[in-house]
Amino acid sequence: MSNMTPDEARYEEYMDQLYKEHREQAVEEFKDEHLQSYYSDHRLLAKPAFNALMEARHLININDTASFIFSAIAMEVGLKETLLKPIVFGLVHAASVAALITDLAISDRSMDQYRKLLLQILREHGGVDLDTYKRPDSNKLIWEEIKEIQKQRNSILQG
Repeated sequence: MSNMTPDEARYEEYMDQLYKEHREQAVEEFKDEHLQSYYSDHRLLAKPAFNALMEARHLININDTASFIFSAIAMEVGLKETLLKPIVFGLVHAASVAALITDLAISDRSMDQYRKLLLQILREHGGVDLDTYKRPDSNKLIWEEIKEIQKQRNSILQG
């Protein structure tokens, strides 16, 4: 038997109901705030991708191979650092492990291993669907283009 008074029991029931009604909204707000905090704490996170793109543009008439490599770097860093990393970080609720899990999830090996999961996360939380998106005037999916560019870049760098 409980030692609660009828008023305490009603209050407890009210709080349980309130929790059930607002739990999902509270979790979503927490995730949004956590994601926003990542962007606030890393205001220059797009700078490396932007710098690589500017270098690629600078090199276009000097050395097209070097320009291609810097373009590939800009693409990959932009995708990982400005889209995937903040979203994955925002979904991990324990700040102490968020950076570790995020780095593991977007490493080169994990990107291929967890492709479906990462693209689903990007679709649901970033509003970007790389499984279906095609650039204008392209007949290939953007994800296929990304993988081809990475393969070409790696081939150039290996020799």
